[in-house]
Amino acid sequence: MKDRRKIFLLLLGLISLVLSSCSQPQECDVNFLKLDALLISIDNIPKPDSWSVYGPNNGVIDHERSTDLLGIAFFSDLFPTNLGSSETVYRYNTIEGAERDFSYASNYFGDGNFPNDWAFISEKADESYIACEDGVSVDFPKCYWIARYDCIVIEFRSWLIPDRMTLEDMESIVREIDQKAGELIPDNY
Repeated sequence: MKDRRKIFLLLLGLISLVLSSCSQPQECDVNFLKLDALLISIDNIPKPDSWSVYGPNNGVIDHERSTDLLGIAFFSDLFPTNLGSSETVYRYNTIEGAERDFSYASNYFGDGNFPNDWAFISEKADESYIACEDGVSVDFPKCYWIARYDCIVIEFRSWLIPDRMTLEDMESIVREIDQKAGELIPDNY
């Protein structure tokens, strides 16, 4: 009887150990990665002579999501102070933190629709999302692409300004971002 109880307690302890290890956050060692290596440049933007660049910086973007972030913004000559394009890279210490942020961002920016002409689906990202919504006071849409690569969340937003940025241009930029992320962010750190 005592042996059965010992075996039962041993099994219960093992099950508890396994369950507790499963619920521990998966930490990432992402400090080796320089976030600016994941940012695009003015050369990635169509008609680069028609755009100006602001950044890279981390002073004016969403610190509520992460304090470890970097972003860059581009403004066209048609709208030099607004209606631009931007890329932001957020780094988290755990996969769970990045998953929560991806979920938040895709829900927050999820009011739009999947663009019919969008063909790119990342094979490198753990999760990705694209949506476009009509502009309120302008005649062109704004699109959001968000992807998670382990503990890194990258988003690219752009107004599809006629003669400056098309959906095809945005898809080309996103492909370049995804290519960089796939090369620089190893699986499972």
